[in-house]
Amino acid sequence: MNGSGERLAFVIAFGAMTGLLFGFLLAFMRRLLFRYFRDRTERAPITPPGVPTEKEQAGEIYIYRKPADADKLRAYTVLVDGQAMCEVRDGETCTVIAPEGKHVVKLTIDWCESNPLTVETVSGSRQRLTVSSNLRGSRRALALWYVAFARKSYLNLERSEATG
Repeated sequence: MNGSGERLAFVIAFGAMTGLLFGFLLAFMRRLLFRYFRDRTERAPITPPGVPTEKEQAGEIYIYRKPADADKLRAYTVLVDGQAMCEVRDGETCTVIAPEGKHVVKLTIDWCESNPLTVETVSGSRQRLTVSSNLRGSRRALALWYVAFARKSYLNLERSEATG
């Protein structure tokens, strides 16, 4: 009788732990899906880059995406001052013509994004930026962590040399 009591306690404890784990996973997936669909409805459609009225009063923002295994088949959306300007695929570039002044550049993929970077465009100059995924090497094992908790650092946007 003592053995069956221990077995019953084990089954109850195992069932409770399984139920808690299953509930946690459902809540986690619900949170991810909610973020995904909420952000997709708020995102502006991709429009072609706006060309200023006078070309000599415009600068270029040149974005290069480093090739990587993570997100190889997907495109990153380039946002300049909150407006979707173009998409950049693995190993490709995107050039945005922007009026003179300071602009905030950020890249997104689904609900994940890069660090915002402020660039100042000057007439006739080109600001060079490089974007890469933080899921490189052993960090690929942390993909779920980046998607769920570190979504604003999923991509890394950094400055390259500026050329005129």
